[in-house]
Amino acid sequence: YSKHICDTAECDKSRPMADSGTKTLGSVLSGDLYRIPDYQRGYAWTKNEVNDFLDDLEYVTNNDSVDNHYINSIIVTESDEDDSGIVDIIDGQQRLITANLLAHEILRRAAEIADEGNGNVEHLEDEIDGKLYTDVYKETRRQTQRRVLPATEHQSIFRDLVPTELDSERKIDLIETGASTPSEQKLVGRVAKSSRVCLWCFQL
Repeated sequence: YSKHICDTAECDKSRPMADSGTKTLGSVLSGDLYRIPDYQRGYAWTKNEVNDFLDDLEYVTNNDSVDNHYINSIIVTESDEDDSGIVDIIDGQQRLITANLLAHEILRRAAEIADEGNGNVEHLEDEIDGKLYTDVYKETRRQTQRRVLPATEHQSIFRDLVPTELDSERKIDLIETGASTPSEQKLVGRVAKSSRVCLWCFQL
């Protein structure tokens, strides 16, 4: 993953961007607080695009001969919000939101398995937490913040899908009923209809 930084308020994608270097997906996710500006289109990936993305990740983790695999780039600019840790995503939101949702689902599933009382998986839960928790949340003494948030009109349903407490009850059917736009329906669909086994994701 490569990350490009816009140093102007209006990001002109026609001109060269400063490149902060190629990074791992995990380091990108855990590096900043990402917000989708309200003028950007909503989440649009269907199951097909998500499966292609998962295929890319699975290809890398299942092939010892592959050291690196370029997923794509994201373009960000400093946010107008009074917080130096927040950046606006100009390009790349579909992959970033999908990766964030995937990491969150793995964290929730690991917590559920541990709660079932299987002592053999406690070490696995700790390992997953260590690798993925900071990809989904930024935690300070005062608050827990979500690493990624969509445009303002979709933030309420995203917060329901990605609660800050991993063991909190989440009623997907009710959330799905409240999804009033195609973007929100796709967000819920990526969680509610996910049927792929992602044990290989524990290596991310």
